[in-house]
Amino acid sequence: MIKLGVSSCLIGQEVRYDATHCYDSYLVEILGKQFQLVPVCPEMEIGMGTPRETVRLVGDAANPRLIAPESKTDWTQEMRAWTVKRVRELVAENLSGFVFKNRSPSCGLANVKIYPNTGSVSQIGRGIFAAELVRQFPSLPVTEAEQLQDPTVRQDFLERILAYSPSR
Repeated sequence: MIKLGVSSCLIGQEVRYDATHCYDSYLVEILGKQFQLVPVCPEMEIGMGTPRETVRLVGDAANPRLIAPESKTDWTQEMRAWTVKRVRELVAENLSGFVFKNRSPSCGLANVKIYPNTGSVSQIGRGIFAAELVRQFPSLPVTEAEQLQDPTVRQDFLERILAYSPSR
């Protein structure tokens, strides 16, 4: 079966900062019948737990830091080390695509807020995990769950997955 990586919260796992999920019925009930879904939650997998303090990207868009604003805890080193290891593991999984949670500081593919060291949003970028996966696998079909609501984008993504799939 063709494997599709997904942000864990999208398939109903209660892994978000507030111990909730963002269940995506299309992803689970339609794509989940056609593809083997491989869940990934960077925050949980680096040991942040749930519920947890929110985190945000801070600093330069090219090299942002992952900071918990209330406690000032810096999760950047843990996230970057885990990301390198996890991307290697996903290579071994032979993924044919990935569906990310939009606007997530780890999994957002686009439009992720990046805050200056003090003050309000100053830039927009990618989540740390999403950026690394795309950097290492630029031809891997990727999208955000929110984009799959558009039938044209959805069809294009499915065609790219099938064309990319090593099993075809």
